[in-house]
Amino acid sequence: MARLFTNSFTFAEIAVKHFLSGEEAYQKLLPLFSQEDVDAMYQRSLLEMPAEQEFSISICFSAMALEAFIYDYAARNLGDGYVSKYLDKLDLTSKWLVIPRLITGSVIDPGCRAINLLRELVQERNRLVHSKSKAVSFTPEFLEWFAETQSYLPERLSALKGLMAVYHLAALLDGLDGEAHARFSLSIGSCYNADNPADFTMHEDWASIFPLFRSLSKQNPPRRTTK
Repeated sequence: MARLFTNSFTFAEIAVKHFLSGEEAYQKLLPLFSQEDVDAMYQRSLLEMPAEQEFSISICFSAMALEAFIYDYAARNLGDGYVSKYLDKLDLTSKWLVIPRLITGSVIDPGCRAINLLRELVQERNRLVHSKSKAVSFTPEFLEWFAETQSYLPERLSALKGLMAVYHLAALLDGLDGEAHARFSLSIGSCYNADNPADFTMHEDWASIFPLFRSLSKQNPPRRTTK
């Protein structure tokens, strides 16, 4: 049965487009991070805020895409009434653990990489959506920490991990259920061979991001915390 308002494809596309826009600004910023002259600081000021905004949008829409998809997947297989009564109030991570098990009978390891990435994405999304100011003391330690966090854009790492969550969850579900079409529904690409989920064509925007997934494990910038 056809369904309306299945926005997972659109939301995932928005997440990717805004990440790529932020990445373009970030690449221009990289050589400026190590420069302390006035001109470099001015150029940074022109690029940092737009890049941060683009990455923040990407984070939110990655979470929205996963939320939209898992609801649609559940409703297609279990019915809207069942989903509304028993599943819709679960948090996003629980939905991705419970719903595939109900439909496929297969258990997703709650400690697997895809679920851990999802937990991080939800945490970052909540940090943005439920933003709260915090009191700080301008101690030397705080100023040192603040300067360190400004030497990179933590939102970039979070946005990249958010897209990794989308990719890994979609690939995981397609491996469990050949009729899920998760990668197609999340704009990652096309897979028409249910007998061979590896027979897959990736969308060019996702293909341009994929090398960053591979290099992510080599990067270990400090996480944003508050002293």
